[in-house]
Amino acid sequence: MTNDSEAAVTLDQLQRIQAAFDRQHGFEFASAATGHDLARSVFASLALCGEVGELANQIKKAQRSAWLGEDPAEHIARAKLEVGGILAYLLKLSNELDLSLDETYLTTLSDNWLRFPVRNHQATGRVVCIAGPSGSGKSSVVKRLATAGVSTYVEDVAGNPYLKGVYARSPSFDARASQRWFLAQIADFVERSNDSSTLLMDQDPAAEVRVYAHLMREDELLSRDAYVELLTTLAALESRLGSRQQRVTIYLDADEVTLRARMIARGDREVPTEAWLRRVRMSFAELSDRNRNSRLVRTEGRDVDSVVDDIADLTGLR
Repeated sequence: MTNDSEAAVTLDQLQRIQAAFDRQHGFEFASAATGHDLARSVFASLALCGEVGELANQIKKAQRSAWLGEDPAEHIARAKLEVGGILAYLLKLSNELDLSLDETYLTTLSDNWLRFPVRNHQATGRVVCIAGPSGSGKSSVVKRLATAGVSTYVEDVAGNPYLKGVYARSPSFDARASQRWFLAQIADFVERSNDSSTLLMDQDPAAEVRVYAHLMREDELLSRDAYVELLTTLAALESRLGSRQQRVTIYLDADEVTLRARMIARGDREVPTEAWLRRVRMSFAELSDRNRNSRLVRTEGRDVDSVVDDIADLTGLR
């Protein structure tokens, strides 16, 4: 007997099943060599719209039956069948566009956590994230802002046993284990915190995946499956943070020359190149653009006290 987790089918598996079905039944139409890939995407898009229209039509008929005092069950049953057709064409379209449906969905979900405020009227407490690349000053700021009554998380980069060799691309570096470790530390902190308390966090959990893990995937240090796993873990963590009333993120930034100089000055064992830091900064900028409840604070040429004063004014933490 298999348990539920072993029997579950992933979206990636469904995409492969749909691709095999299309291939075996001649539904691939023109081959990729003819340059008709776009035509197949157009067909799948139109077919998907047609199935959605059929679903809407059955729901409309079910509603009309209810208004007339008739039993809507037959139309509801047909609507359920149309959902299967919608998924089939969505899988087909995803294959044509060469995208991973699970990764795309989880990325969109991550964006939505950042875009939309919590509307749960039972939520209490709030979350203040001080985010940014290494050397931006976030840990120093968090330590200065930590006060009684505020649950504070300080990122322990040195304590990560899997991070060695990250910048040198050492064979010993385990990108998956490294990012899982960071997320586990944050999750443990959140679970131990009271829902009504204010959380002050050194790094936005989304950054561990959407910035660092994403860059590692681009550099082929993470597989697709490993990245999807991290996105799934992030979704669960974001859901837990969603039990709080408000979340604001302060993104700290400085030019890559300043970032690297600060890392050298504090004696970091490993220091990345300016090119890597430039990519990190760009990724943080993209994440900030997606986050409606965020502010950007520049830190180069400034002392910690002036940065802390600015953030205290923005967040109300003193």
